[in-house]
Amino acid sequence: MVLYATSCFLPAMPPNYFWGPRPVFGWECLTSFIYFIPAWWANPAYFVSLILCWCRRRRAAACFAAVAAVLACSFELMEFNNRGWMAALGEQEIGCYVWITSIQILACNLVWQEWLARRERRAQLEIG
Repeated sequence: MVLYATSCFLPAMPPNYFWGPRPVFGWECLTSFIYFIPAWWANPAYFVSLILCWCRRRRAAACFAAVAAVLACSFELMEFNNRGWMAALGEQEIGCYVWITSIQILACNLVWQEWLARRERRAQLEIG
C-alpha cells in the first residue's frame, strides 16, 4: 500500500496534448476515471482486493489481486500511438512503474499465501 500511495505522488505520464504541458501525476490518473483504458480498471480491483483481504476473504482477495495485476500489465501492451493522445509507446514515467509494481507485489503475495494455505489443507487431509 505504501508503494501504491507513493505512485500517486510521482509523475506517471509525460506531457502530452491531452493533459497539457506538464507531466501527469498518479493521483490525476487515478481520479480522472479513464474508463476506456483497461489498465485503469486495475485500481478498483486493487481496492476490492484490499477490502477482501481485511475481511479475511483471502481466496477472493487473491483472485481480485490477480485480475488487477493482469489489468495493470495491459498498460504496457497497449499502443497509445494509434490513439493519438500519447506521444510515444512506452513513454511512462516512474510513477507508472511504481504503480504496476505495487499491484504486482500484492497479487504475488496473496496468491502465494493462498497456495501455501491450500497446500497445508491438503497435507492435513492426508494426515487426518
